[in-house]
Amino acid sequence: MKHLIGKNILEVIVELSKREFVHKDSFFVDCEYKVKITDFHFVFFDEKRKRDCGYFSLPNKEGVSMESLNFVNREDRGSGLISLVGAQKVDPKEFPYNKKSVIAHLPFIDIDLDKAGLRYGTESLDLVKKLIKEHLQIKEGILLRSSLRNNLHFIGTDRLLSRDNFIKFLGLCLTMGYQKEGEQRYTNVADYRHIGHSLTPTSPLPELTELGYSKYGYTDVFATLRVKPKNSQDGYSKVIDVL
Repeated sequence: MKHLIGKNILEVIVELSKREFVHKDSFFVDCEYKVKITDFHFVFFDEKRKRDCGYFSLPNKEGVSMESLNFVNREDRGSGLISLVGAQKVDPKEFPYNKKSVIAHLPFIDIDLDKAGLRYGTESLDLVKKLIKEHLQIKEGILLRSSLRNNLHFIGTDRLLSRDNFIKFLGLCLTMGYQKEGEQRYTNVADYRHIGHSLTPTSPLPELTELGYSKYGYTDVFATLRVKPKNSQDGYSKVIDVL
């Protein structure tokens, strides 16, 4: 994965479209198999109505190319890649009950170094990687610097998660902390606001709430990582390190 260092998020998506992932079904406890992503999903944010968004699905039949990702550049609004993906078994014969496809999640983490009390640098990156490996038990992944500020994004590349395991993963992220020198309390590394949005991804617009729609009526959960920045000065996030 070191060949991705210096590449931007669009080039990372191209790489993800080619990879095989391990997937463990939460229903069939002992069932673990390899899958490839068949569909990526993107969200677009409306600047005028920030809680309004649209979705776009990108099929991955023969591999995603940079050309097929041009739709991101054609949009005048910010966009993000969501963790929810479609996937298909590499060897359908091993799939339980001849089921060939699944809905799964890429492991996503948003890390705000400022909130975590860390400065950008080798020491902080080593700490983040150590926590991801030990606390989340993820062995492979990509760290991206997501803006001019001290924001990092992590994408796990060794597995896809079932819905139940994705929720467990977010719970582990909430407790992924380190102990500052001279302090007894632990400081969380993962951005808790990002986790909250991941668990409640679709907030109804105010006018919908007035009509009786409930925030608890939305059942899809997914994490979102920025692809096209809202602020053009930031540029695309780039890979700075790998697990």
